[in-house]
Amino acid sequence: MKTKKIKGFNLSLAGLLLVSFLIIAGTCTPPPDDSNDPPQNTVPVVNAGPDQSVLVGATVSPNAVAADADDDELSYSWSFAERPSGSAAALTGADMANASFSPDVTGTYRVGVSVSDGEAEAEVELTVAASTDTPPQVVITSPAENTGTGNADYGYDGFDDERGQWYTDVTLTGTANDTEDGVLSGTSLTWTTDRDDIQTAELGTGETLSVRLYSDTCTGVWHEITLNVADADGNSASAVRRIFVWTVC
Repeated sequence: MKTKKIKGFNLSLAGLLLVSFLIIAGTCTPPPDDSNDPPQNTVPVVNAGPDQSVLVGATVSPNAVAADADDDELSYSWSFAERPSGSAAALTGADMANASFSPDVTGTYRVGVSVSDGEAEAEVELTVAASTDTPPQVVITSPAENTGTGNADYGYDGFDDERGQWYTDVTLTGTANDTEDGVLSGTSLTWTTDRDDIQTAELGTGETLSVRLYSDTCTGVWHEITLNVADADGNSASAVRRIFVWTVC
Protein backbone atom coordinates (compact mmCIF):
# COMPACT_ATOMS: atom_id res chain seq x y z
CA MET A 1 0.00 0.00 0.00
CA LYS A 2 1.29 3.43 -0.90
CA THR A 3 1.88 5.94 1.84
CA LYS A 4 2.06 9.74 1.82
CA LYS A 5 4.32 11.73 3.99
CA ILE A 6 2.75 14.90 5.50
CA LYS A 7 4.97 17.02 7.71
CA GLY A 8 6.81 14.10 9.20
CA PHE A 9 3.90 11.67 9.22
CA ASN A 10 3.55 8.62 6.99
CA LEU A 11 -0.17 8.03 6.24
CA SER A 12 -1.65 5.19 4.29
CA LEU A 13 -4.65 5.70 2.03
CA ALA A 14 -6.86 4.04 4.62
CA GLY A 15 -5.58 6.44 7.23
CA LEU A 16 -6.41 9.40 5.03
CA LEU A 17 -9.95 8.15 4.54
CA LEU A 18 -10.44 7.72 8.27
CA VAL A 19 -9.21 11.23 9.03
CA SER A 20 -11.48 12.70 6.33
CA PHE A 21 -14.50 10.87 7.75
CA LEU A 22 -13.83 12.14 11.24
CA ILE A 23 -13.52 15.73 10.01
CA ILE A 24 -16.75 15.56 8.00
CA ALA A 25 -18.63 13.89 10.82
CA GLY A 26 -17.55 16.65 13.17
CA THR A 27 -18.94 19.39 10.91
CA CYS A 28 -22.31 17.68 10.35
CA THR A 29 -23.61 17.67 13.89
CA PRO A 30 -27.45 17.46 13.73
CA PRO A 31 -29.47 20.41 15.16
CA PRO A 32 -30.81 20.10 18.69
CA ASP A 33 -34.14 18.36 19.11
CA ASP A 34 -36.71 21.03 20.15
CA SER A 35 -39.74 18.81 19.71
CA ASN A 36 -40.36 18.96 23.43
CA ASP A 37 -40.49 22.82 23.61
CA PRO A 38 -43.94 24.26 24.55
CA PRO A 39 -45.96 25.62 21.54
CA GLN A 40 -46.33 29.40 20.99
CA ASN A 41 -49.62 30.85 22.34
CA THR A 42 -52.11 32.38 19.88
CA VAL A 43 -54.02 35.56 20.87
CA PRO A 44 -57.82 35.11 20.87
CA VAL A 45 -60.00 36.83 18.26
CA VAL A 46 -63.20 38.63 19.35
CA ASN A 47 -66.06 40.55 17.74
CA ALA A 48 -68.74 42.40 19.73
CA GLY A 49 -71.08 43.14 16.83
CA PRO A 50 -72.15 46.40 15.16
CA ASP A 51 -72.85 49.74 16.86
CA GLN A 52 -76.45 50.23 17.97
CA SER A 53 -79.08 52.97 18.32
CA VAL A 54 -81.72 52.35 21.00
CA LEU A 55 -84.29 54.12 23.13
CA VAL A 56 -83.61 55.11 26.71
CA GLY A 57 -84.77 52.28 28.97
CA ALA A 58 -84.35 49.57 26.34
CA THR A 59 -82.20 46.52 27.12
CA VAL A 60 -78.94 46.33 25.19
CA SER A 61 -77.36 42.85 25.01
CA PRO A 62 -73.94 42.96 23.37
CA ASN A 63 -72.59 39.53 22.46
CA ALA A 64 -68.87 38.76 22.34
CA VAL A 65 -68.17 36.13 19.69
CA ALA A 66 -64.64 34.89 20.42
CA ALA A 67 -62.38 32.14 19.10
CA ASP A 68 -58.98 30.78 20.11
CA ALA A 69 -56.79 28.77 17.74
CA ASP A 70 -55.31 26.85 20.69
CA ASP A 71 -58.77 25.89 22.01
CA ASP A 72 -57.91 27.51 25.34
CA GLU A 73 -60.70 28.23 27.79
CA LEU A 74 -61.69 31.89 27.46
CA SER A 75 -62.77 34.41 30.09
CA TYR A 76 -64.71 37.64 29.48
CA SER A 77 -64.71 41.06 31.11
CA TRP A 78 -67.13 43.82 30.03
CA SER A 79 -66.83 47.47 31.13
CA PHE A 80 -67.95 50.95 30.14
CA ALA A 81 -65.33 52.98 28.29
CA GLU A 82 -67.74 55.94 28.24
CA ARG A 83 -71.14 56.87 29.66
CA PRO A 84 -73.16 60.11 29.35
CA SER A 85 -73.00 62.56 32.22
CA GLY A 86 -75.51 61.63 34.91
CA SER A 87 -75.84 58.01 33.84
CA ALA A 88 -75.89 55.28 36.48
CA ALA A 89 -76.29 52.42 33.99
CA ALA A 90 -74.69 49.16 35.15
CA LEU A 91 -73.64 46.04 33.29
CA THR A 92 -75.20 42.67 34.09
CA GLY A 93 -73.21 39.53 33.29
CA ALA A 94 -69.98 41.48 32.92
CA ASP A 95 -67.97 38.22 33.16
CA MET A 96 -69.96 36.40 30.49
CA ALA A 97 -69.94 36.40 26.70
CA ASN A 98 -73.41 37.98 26.72
CA ALA A 99 -73.65 41.07 28.93
CA SER A 100 -76.55 43.54 29.14
CA PHE A 101 -77.44 47.02 30.34
CA SER A 102 -80.20 49.63 30.00
CA PRO A 103 -79.32 53.22 29.02
CA ASP A 104 -80.87 55.54 31.59
CA VAL A 105 -80.18 58.90 29.92
CA THR A 106 -79.74 60.04 26.35
CA GLY A 107 -76.25 60.08 24.91
CA THR A 108 -73.40 57.83 23.83
CA TYR A 109 -72.33 54.65 25.64
CA ARG A 110 -69.06 52.94 24.68
CA VAL A 111 -68.92 49.36 25.91
CA GLY A 112 -65.76 47.28 25.76
CA VAL A 113 -65.02 43.59 26.29
CA SER A 114 -61.68 41.96 27.04
CA VAL A 115 -61.30 38.27 26.21
CA SER A 116 -58.41 36.30 27.76
CA ASP A 117 -57.06 32.80 27.18
CA GLY A 118 -54.99 32.99 30.36
CA GLU A 119 -51.88 34.27 28.60
CA ALA A 120 -53.01 36.92 26.11
CA GLU A 121 -55.98 39.27 25.81
CA ALA A 122 -58.00 40.68 22.92
CA GLU A 123 -60.18 43.79 23.31
CA VAL A 124 -62.95 45.36 21.26
CA GLU A 125 -65.58 48.10 21.75
CA LEU A 126 -69.01 48.99 20.40
CA THR A 127 -70.95 52.26 20.60
CA VAL A 128 -74.58 52.51 21.71
CA ALA A 129 -76.46 55.77 21.00
CA ALA A 130 -79.48 56.19 23.29
CA SER A 131 -82.32 58.59 22.57
CA THR A 132 -85.89 59.06 23.75
CA ASP A 133 -89.21 59.07 21.98
CA THR A 134 -90.93 60.91 24.85
CA PRO A 135 -92.32 64.14 23.33
CA PRO A 136 -92.23 67.41 25.26
CA GLN A 137 -95.30 68.81 26.98
CA VAL A 138 -96.58 72.11 25.55
CA VAL A 139 -99.38 74.46 26.65
CA ILE A 140 -100.65 77.76 25.24
CA THR A 141 -101.42 79.89 28.29
CA SER A 142 -102.58 83.03 26.46
CA PRO A 143 -105.16 83.02 25.09
CA ALA A 144 -106.18 80.45 27.70
CA GLU A 145 -108.90 79.10 25.40
CA ASN A 146 -110.37 79.55 21.95
CA THR A 147 -111.72 83.08 21.73
CA GLY A 148 -115.05 82.52 20.06
CA THR A 149 -116.68 85.19 17.89
CA GLY A 150 -117.46 88.66 19.19
CA ASN A 151 -114.75 88.69 21.90
CA ALA A 152 -114.00 92.40 22.49
CA ASP A 153 -110.33 91.67 23.32
CA TYR A 154 -109.78 90.53 19.73
CA GLY A 155 -111.60 93.24 17.83
CA TYR A 156 -109.72 95.04 15.07
CA ASP A 157 -107.05 97.49 16.18
CA GLY A 158 -106.72 99.16 12.81
CA PHE A 159 -106.60 98.97 9.05
CA ASP A 160 -103.38 98.57 7.05
CA ASP A 161 -103.82 100.76 3.98
CA GLU A 162 -100.79 99.31 2.24
CA ARG A 163 -102.00 95.75 2.64
CA GLY A 164 -105.68 96.59 2.37
CA GLN A 165 -106.40 94.47 5.46
CA TRP A 166 -107.71 94.86 8.97
CA TYR A 167 -105.58 93.68 11.88
CA THR A 168 -105.59 92.83 15.57
CA ASP A 169 -102.46 92.89 17.75
CA VAL A 170 -102.29 89.80 19.93
CA THR A 171 -99.88 88.58 22.62
CA LEU A 172 -99.28 84.83 22.54
CA THR A 173 -97.77 82.98 25.51
CA GLY A 174 -96.84 79.33 25.88
CA THR A 175 -94.73 76.98 27.98
CA ALA A 176 -92.97 73.73 27.18
CA ASN A 177 -91.20 71.11 29.29
CA ASP A 178 -89.31 67.97 28.39
CA THR A 179 -88.51 64.96 30.57
CA GLU A 180 -84.84 64.98 29.54
CA ASP A 181 -84.22 68.61 28.58
CA GLY A 182 -86.29 70.39 31.23
CA VAL A 183 -87.83 73.78 30.36
CA LEU A 184 -87.71 74.57 26.64
CA SER A 185 -87.43 78.14 25.44
CA GLY A 186 -86.26 80.37 22.60
CA THR A 187 -86.20 78.86 19.15
CA SER A 188 -87.44 75.53 20.50
CA LEU A 189 -90.91 77.15 20.47
CA THR A 190 -92.27 78.16 17.05
CA TRP A 191 -95.60 79.94 16.42
CA THR A 192 -97.53 79.67 13.15
CA THR A 193 -100.95 80.55 11.73
CA ASP A 194 -102.96 78.55 9.25
CA ARG A 195 -104.00 81.73 7.39
CA ASP A 196 -101.03 81.76 5.05
CA ASP A 197 -103.43 82.99 2.35
CA ILE A 198 -103.46 86.45 3.93
CA GLN A 199 -100.14 86.63 5.80
CA THR A 200 -96.89 84.75 6.41
CA ALA A 201 -97.51 81.49 8.25
CA GLU A 202 -94.42 81.79 10.47
CA LEU A 203 -95.20 84.24 13.25
CA GLY A 204 -92.05 83.95 15.36
CA THR A 205 -90.39 82.04 18.20
CA GLY A 206 -90.17 82.14 21.97
CA GLU A 207 -92.35 81.72 25.03
CA THR A 208 -94.02 85.11 24.58
CA LEU A 209 -94.69 86.67 21.20
CA SER A 210 -96.50 89.85 20.13
CA VAL A 211 -98.01 89.35 16.68
CA ARG A 212 -100.34 91.13 14.27
CA LEU A 213 -103.11 88.92 12.91
CA TYR A 214 -104.70 90.12 9.69
CA SER A 215 -108.14 89.81 8.17
CA ASP A 216 -109.20 90.35 4.58
CA THR A 217 -112.87 90.81 5.46
CA CYS A 218 -114.66 93.37 7.59
CA THR A 219 -116.68 90.77 9.46
CA GLY A 220 -113.59 88.90 10.67
CA VAL A 221 -111.66 85.65 10.17
CA TRP A 222 -110.46 82.71 12.24
CA HIS A 223 -106.75 82.12 12.83
CA GLU A 224 -105.69 78.70 13.99
CA ILE A 225 -102.52 79.39 15.97
CA THR A 226 -100.14 76.48 16.52
CA LEU A 227 -97.26 76.38 19.00
CA ASN A 228 -94.75 73.77 17.84
CA VAL A 229 -92.06 72.53 20.24
CA ALA A 230 -89.02 70.29 19.58
CA ASP A 231 -86.61 68.80 22.12
CA ALA A 232 -82.90 68.05 21.69
CA ASP A 233 -83.65 64.57 20.30
CA GLY A 234 -85.97 65.93 17.62
CA ASN A 235 -89.18 64.79 19.31
CA SER A 236 -91.95 67.31 18.83
CA ALA A 237 -95.34 68.30 20.18
CA SER A 238 -97.82 71.06 19.48
CA ALA A 239 -100.73 72.97 20.96
CA VAL A 240 -103.45 74.83 19.05
CA ARG A 241 -105.56 77.87 19.87
CA ARG A 242 -108.27 79.35 17.60
CA ILE A 243 -108.55 83.13 17.60
CA PHE A 244 -111.27 85.14 15.85
CA VAL A 245 -110.27 88.70 14.87
CA TRP A 246 -113.19 90.92 13.88
CA THR A 247 -115.05 94.21 13.92
CA VAL A 248 -118.60 95.46 13.52
CA CYS A 249 -119.11 96.48 9.90
